[in-house]
Amino acid sequence: MRKSTRFASSIVFLFLLLFSLNFLKAELYIKTQSHTDGFEMMGQKSPAKDDTSEQWIGDNRMLHSRLDQSSLIDLEKNRVYIIYHKTKTYVETTLPLNMKKLMPQEMLAMLSMWKIQAEVTPTAETKKIGEWNCKGYKIDITMGMMSMEMKTWATEDVPFDWKSFTSKMYPTLLQASIGQHMDEATLNQYKKIEGFQVATSVTIKIMNQEIKSSSKVVEISTKPAPPGIFAIPAGYKKQDTLIMQKWGM
Repeated sequence: MRKSTRFASSIVFLFLLLFSLNFLKAELYIKTQSHTDGFEMMGQKSPAKDDTSEQWIGDNRMLHSRLDQSSLIDLEKNRVYIIYHKTKTYVETTLPLNMKKLMPQEMLAMLSMWKIQAEVTPTAETKKIGEWNCKGYKIDITMGMMSMEMKTWATEDVPFDWKSFTSKMYPTLLQASIGQHMDEATLNQYKKIEGFQVATSVTIKIMNQEIKSSSKVVEISTKPAPPGIFAIPAGYKKQDTLIMQKWGM
């Protein structure tokens, strides 16, 4: 009798455990490490810098955090939030993202001078980075007086639907990260990249100076996100325009 009771209790426990696991919502977590070499521009020196960025991707939501700034994309609400942690402020706009709506008035006149043009060229190169088999891509970007030469490595060996991410999240994240508006032709160039980008090296040329940086994904995992990760932090105030960042900030 005791054996049957213990057996029944074990079955009930396992059932409850499996039932509860169905309600443990797991999100995709991506961790990236970056390095920027030191440089000097207009008499001001910026030291070499290392930083870490994190992405949490859930159902129709994504948070990308780097340094003191985060970008929150909520497809269900059709909203994008750019969050500044130093000032405890944020800006909010609707999708599709148009960075021009968020620019300070003094910056709008300069936008025509800083139009982004990009060309993505697949290469025949392959490389294993970490646990991922990657293909190489060359990206050339011009933006006013600035040009960027990029080499990126993308893989399809990831535990999530990279095609869905590329079509739904990546264009918005790309524009929010660089703080610039991209036209459809420029965004279409990035669709040539097949897979999720796990490593990138960049050389920025501006005012006869070069700034070199690199980034590499070090973790892709699935786990429960911290509570409230897809919400504006408490106490943050809404503002109307972007905070224009300085080089090296």
